Amino acid sequence: MSKGIVVSVATDSWVKGQNRLKQALSYIDQPCLCWTQSLPKDSPPHRSDGLCAGAEANCVPYAFKAYAMKEAADRGHKLLLWADASILPLQSMDSLWTRIERDGYWICKNGYSNDQWTADSAYPNLFPQEFRDFSNTLSGPGAAYEIQDRLYAINEDISHVVATTFGLNIDHPKGREFLDEYFRLASQTRAFCGPWWNSNAPNPGRVKYQRQTARCGPPTTLGHRHDQTAASVIAWRLGMILDEPPKVFAYDGGQTKETTLVARAF
Repeated sequence: MSKGIVVSVATDSWVKGQNRLKQALSYIDQPCLCWTQSLPKDSPPHRSDGLCAGAEANCVPYAFKAYAMKEAADRGHKLLLWADASILPLQSMDSLWTRIERDGYWICKNGYSNDQWTADSAYPNLFPQEFRDFSNTLSGPGAAYEIQDRLYAINEDISHVVATTFGLNIDHPKGREFLDEYFRLASQTRAFCGPWWNSNAPNPGRVKYQRQTARCGPPTTLGHRHDQTAASVIAWRLGMILDEPPKVFAYDGGQTKETTLVARAF
């Protein structure tokens, strides 16, 4: 079993959590590659609300994840585990590294379908071939709506993944393909771009998140989840089997004795 590298990026209020992560990793002798108050080389600007416009139109929300993972791979690391600043290791990660090395990846699902978290604007970039095929076969005044409905139907059958933490084996075909496509979508498209919340959805309880809200789809679309939305499509295309949390990963309060990583407030 090879021990991999934990990859993390944190700025501003997230630095506190990353410091906790690094301390916890030191307790289990686990190396990490961290960017603190900086983004990986060439990474586009980030806006956490996803609303990139005007002077910040060149931002790509959470693209830094793909850039950090790629840089880690370029430095020669083969087993990679992304960790948000909220992640806290609860015990040795050896069994998790064994699994990532064997299967080529480790990714969890979170119970949603991906269409619930995909902005309309991202569909042509996430489903380029399907978009072209439908565009070539459909015509007339209602064609645009029919194309979008068909893309919705495809995305509805895709499980939405958790990108709070996930692992890749770059020496495995699936792990390598995932990272290549993840980086391509982050660096060459606007697939990561979109608001956190859809103002067209019935979500009156989220008024306090108004600055993160814009219309981005039908009422069934709750919002956009940037890199996580893209990762869901990539995992589906590669036929990846998604893990059922909370055996390895859980949000605080949902873990079991088998949980290795937990996302905990700081």
